[in-house]
Amino acid sequence: MNGRVLRDPADVFNQPPPLADYNPFEADRALARDPDAGAILLAEIRRGATGERLLAALADDLEDMLRGGGPGEAASRHLVERIALGLQASLLLRHAPGAVAEAFCESRLAGVGGRLFGTLGSAADCRAIVERATPRIP
Repeated sequence: MNGRVLRDPADVFNQPPPLADYNPFEADRALARDPDAGAILLAEIRRGATGERLLAALADDLEDMLRGGGPGEAASRHLVERIALGLQASLLLRHAPGAVAEAFCESRLAGVGGRLFGTLGSAADCRAIVERATPRIP
């Protein structure tokens, strides 16, 4: 938010999205400012790529994109999106149950299913995902 007090709960819907004014060129500048930043990002993404072909392919694509330098606005947005997906997938593969990580990789990296809620591919173990999210009441 912007620091002002919301008087009506509906005001929260009138706020711009948190990253609405995000400029993808900031990522370009950060990568240019620190030559090791790209390598550090790739190393973090590759930590989860062991045995996961989709994430390994994304990491290879990112490496090519980072090597290109100065991609322009459209490519910068794509680069930032791919970095975010790679980091999410890497973390899920290392720390989440297999069903969750596999569903994420298939839906976000391979494009199986849709982007809307409830449109995972048929191979997704939806039962395991829902059971994981279901609160346990003692």
